Amino acid sequence: MRQGLFALILLATSCGQQSPRVAEDPPWSPGPESCTAPDLDAPGTWADCTTGSGHFGEWFVDAQGLPAYRYRADQYALPAASWFNTEGRERRDHWFALGNDRLNVLFANDGTFEVVTQDRGVTYLNKIDEAQHNFGGGFSFVDDGKAPWCTAYKWRPQPSATLREQHRAGRSRRPNTTGSR
Repeated sequence: MRQGLFALILLATSCGQQSPRVAEDPPWSPGPESCTAPDLDAPGTWADCTTGSGHFGEWFVDAQGLPAYRYRADQYALPAASWFNTEGRERRDHWFALGNDRLNVLFANDGTFEVVTQDRGVTYLNKIDEAQHNFGGGFSFVDDGKAPWCTAYKWRPQPSATLREQHRAGRSRRPNTTGSR
């Protein structure tokens, strides 16, 4: 029990620490938008189309033939990622919600998520509160034998090459820092 608790504390404190250096993500700039013509004989097939991708990434069709989004921008470096708020703070956290009347998940671009129920009013099952060491979910702790590190984009090793893709609900590719794309 004590060893398990010690390992958990070690991993929790490792977020943000340095890991072996790998190639850094190149700055992202969206390319020209394009769309392939839809196949009228196969109406259930998605056409590859980047139109409407925005400043932060690109739409693509994944290996299962479904639409997916590849988040390519570093929101901490891109001026367009900052948004106005009445708190007067610089905000760069972009998020989206998925759910129904009972259960919702709030996904954030830093690699975390929060689960919210509404059975008896709004109740967070894993509210992010860094001061209380509550980090939500959606990421992993990895020990590569040289150093422990965290897969959440917010606490990724610096510098690092990452891959962030959101496929259909329930399946996503989290940041990796192996240098591969």
